Amino acid sequence: MIRFRLLPPSLLTCTLSALLLGSAAHAACDTLAFFPAVTNTYTMKLGGKTSTVTVSNRQSGNSVTSTSTVNGRSNYVVWTCTDAGLSAKLGGTLQMSTGSFPRLSAWKVGYRWNSEAQTAGVGGLKVRSTSVSRIAAIERVTTPAGTFSTYRVETDNTTIMQPPAGSKLPPGMAKAMNQSTHVVAWYAVGVGAVKEQMQNGQFDMLLIKTKK
Repeated sequence: MIRFRLLPPSLLTCTLSALLLGSAAHAACDTLAFFPAVTNTYTMKLGGKTSTVTVSNRQSGNSVTSTSTVNGRSNYVVWTCTDAGLSAKLGGTLQMSTGSFPRLSAWKVGYRWNSEAQTAGVGGLKVRSTSVSRIAAIERVTTPAGTFSTYRVETDNTTIMQPPAGSKLPPGMAKAMNQSTHVVAWYAVGVGAVKEQMQNGQFDMLLIKTKK
């Protein structure tokens, strides 16, 4: 298994939010349309720095493994079909269980869902994330990779970080990790996320290339 390296606070928050957000044989797998067997390349702006991110999806039966690589470091998420939609588990030394990513048939403007993620990391570190998501609109979005018809999903997310028993986080880190954020993401069927932004301007990700 790969070793997970703790992400910067803003990126970890967006990763959790995103998680709280080819079709396969049975109907419950229709949401895999948002995790197709493609490799997407993004530009990511985080804390004033710009990086390139690649996300590769590999489907197998009723699940898909999504591997993200930033600055040569990779982590993966395994999405598995359930009757409610997709559930996720992070790979590596950080483990996460989440609520479900809704089935494609539920994706209509105004649809809302709640999610909760419990995360256990290296040395007993725990992160709890709760979110409320809403499909706000259907919009056409133009990126360097093309123009797409997308669902705009707005998510209000609260993240609380709990250090191992008997230890404390540095004050600055505690404040950065224990926060509430508003994230907007645009998803295209057959492509996946094409754009993602955090309201405070600290995070921005844009699709620049997609390849099957």
